[in-house]
Amino acid sequence: MVGEPESFAPLEVIIFNWQLLRLRLPTRANLLHCCVSAVQGALCCGCSLHQETETHLFATCRVAAAVWTEEGDEHDMAISDLEAMESKEYTYLRWKRNPGV
Repeated sequence: MVGEPESFAPLEVIIFNWQLLRLRLPTRANLLHCCVSAVQGALCCGCSLHQETETHLFATCRVAAAVWTEEGDEHDMAISDLEAMESKEYTYLRWKRNPGV
């Protein structure tokens, strides 16, 4: 498109980021919300303690945090950077998607 900056990121990364920012990743919670019958419950398959949402997968799941910590050490990144997903913008996007909740 005219006027849009070019991205050096692969298309898969761009699509993933788009889905993540708009809370459209195929998490168990989202699949159940869309009535996908193949999903057996919304609990996280990593820890089985909490509902599998974007926030849980990328910020609060202990199993995922272990992976992110390992990757963060490798890429000089901190878990606190990932917890920024719970900022006002993220909360606003969640509200915008389900304003009556």
